[in-house]
Amino acid sequence: MIISPKYALSLGYMNNEAVINNTGLKRYNMRFNGDLNLSKRLTATADLSFTLNEQNLRDQGTAAKTNPVFSFIGKIAFSPGKRCVGDRC
Repeated sequence: MIISPKYALSLGYMNNEAVINNTGLKRYNMRFNGDLNLSKRLTATADLSFTLNEQNLRDQGTAAKTNPVFSFIGKIAFSPGKRCVGDRC
């Protein structure tokens, strides 16, 4: 009986600096795949993965006070001005 192993290891790193100062994303990842043929009918498989994200984000969330996108949408929807309904303005 011959045991024939197959394995693969993958490592990754990403550093994404954003446009706004002191913001960005760093990601580290690792993956290991292993196959072991124990006999003609029996195979063992192991798959492991690990990911670590380090985020430094600004103004995120659904509160209008902390997220500029939601603040902008709210100002457009509720700003005073000319309202048109159909053909009438």
